[in-house]
Amino acid sequence: MASETNKKKIKNHNILLYLISYLLIYFVSFGIPGILFIVFINFFFIPHVLNVSNFLDLFTDQNSLICLILSPIIIIVCYLLHLLIIAINLKLIYHYTEKKVPTKDGIIPRDFPNKELQFYHVRSFIMKYPKWAFSKSPFPWLTVKLFNFIGTNQMGKGTTLEEQVVGEKLIKTGKNCYFGVNSVLASHLVEGIYGNVNLFTIKVGNNVTFPAFGMATPGTEIGDNVVLLPLSAAAKHNQLKGNNYYFGIPVRKIFTKKIKECTGLTENQIIKKKKKKKICNDMNESTESMELTIDVLTGSGMPKDALKFLWLYIPIIWFAGTVTLFQFTSFWKDYINIPILFYLLLPFVIFGDIYIFLGLSLFFTKLLLIFINLIHKPKEGIFHIREDRRVYIFWCIRKLLKKFVIWFARNTPLPYVDIIAFRCLGVKVNFSNSILDSWLDLEFIEAGKKVFIGQGSTVCSGIVVGNYLIIKRIIFEDLAIVGGHSVVSPGTIIRKNTILGAASITSFNQELEKDWVYMGIPARKLKLNKYAESNREIIIKKDVELKETSIVKYEKIENKEGEK
Repeated sequence: MASETNKKKIKNHNILLYLISYLLIYFVSFGIPGILFIVFINFFFIPHVLNVSNFLDLFTDQNSLICLILSPIIIIVCYLLHLLIIAINLKLIYHYTEKKVPTKDGIIPRDFPNKELQFYHVRSFIMKYPKWAFSKSPFPWLTVKLFNFIGTNQMGKGTTLEEQVVGEKLIKTGKNCYFGVNSVLASHLVEGIYGNVNLFTIKVGNNVTFPAFGMATPGTEIGDNVVLLPLSAAAKHNQLKGNNYYFGIPVRKIFTKKIKECTGLTENQIIKKKKKKKICNDMNESTESMELTIDVLTGSGMPKDALKFLWLYIPIIWFAGTVTLFQFTSFWKDYINIPILFYLLLPFVIFGDIYIFLGLSLFFTKLLLIFINLIHKPKEGIFHIREDRRVYIFWCIRKLLKKFVIWFARNTPLPYVDIIAFRCLGVKVNFSNSILDSWLDLEFIEAGKKVFIGQGSTVCSGIVVGNYLIIKRIIFEDLAIVGGHSVVSPGTIIRKNTILGAASITSFNQELEKDWVYMGIPARKLKLNKYAESNREIIIKKDVELKETSIVKYEKIENKEGEK
């Protein structure tokens, strides 16, 4: 009976703590920025900008010009303030739970009542919205700073954390590490529905490249200068030694031959060997060791060198934000005195303003890209990051510029408008293509008609391996299919009616033959695509008795008027 009472107390306490934490983290974070924004609109923007009788006064009157210049900056400040308040509130609540029951490595039994289990669930709950708010913001690199500020993780300088599952607690990394899109850093693992919770710190050294769809489970330890290829998974308490490449499920070490096969680089490009003295078995021996300097191993990464060009976002946001703000405040001014009409039209105006902002951002980004491409035209090839510095820097700038517009398009109420943004930014995709919920690099990609790229897939036309930047065009011919959670490497050509199975990886410069199904890491021929036969212009007839076959051509039934 006492046990049942304790269960009820824990359940009620949990619900109360969930509600209070959500109110503090979510609603309070909008309060101060919301008030600041309304004050600016009512007391500065409307009187000094909207109520100006002469258009030229906007640029000649000092107050009007200051308001006009500050408008987008105020919006950005309000948004960053919203994120800051989220982080502060989360830190306060998190430290309250840590005082009650500190987080520590170990196995938590799934029995009730259990305070460790209770606060484990509370901490998991309070982290969900802040992590989403930061990783889905225009400034996703702030996610690392959020975790370091709260104290849930200790992530070194220069570390990049892309959108991923979990990864919000008990992660310790060195400097200059990269964790790719859809990677999993699972420091906690539940053994079955009612199984125990394994909770162990994941430790990562310096200069580690963790790929798209990679997985590390509780207790994993990764040494310095380690590179994991995409779709690699480390089991619980695995130890990966430094200065090595790993791949596979479960993860295992690979050697130069396999690396060359997957990346298309020469041995000298992959590994720079040097002789150094090492004490081994109490004797001085001359040994060879790998000297690796790794930044990124996926095209979706935001290279750290690109962050110094963040100021390019200011003119884009200012241009698009000012026009959108003009439109919204004009509506506010004209209809605020007619409450019924104001609230009736408000959702439609907000919906329209989202796409006004998107269209203007896209337009201004395109102008900047045209100017940048006149200075330096994009090139294909294998470039050394230091020796071909100009190529690398302009690649960083193009990625940075394009990423904001694509991010915004994909987070609007109609995310499939991203195909318009892709087309405008130089990706040759067709409106019949399906690319929703997959990542495409933003240049050197061509797709034919009715191409399907599965959910969670990553298409990389540009990657960084060690000190080398690899840029090579990717081509999808008509009716090509890429299964979910696959990685398409630079230089890949997928021919007509060809299928790349789910959770597969193509090699550098790999050509997938027409009408075949490929699977594996790296992708290998599996079988002929029998479903492609319905798209051929021939019929294969077979006489059952004589066992003879004949080929007959036929004409497809097509809508001639529609073609015209």
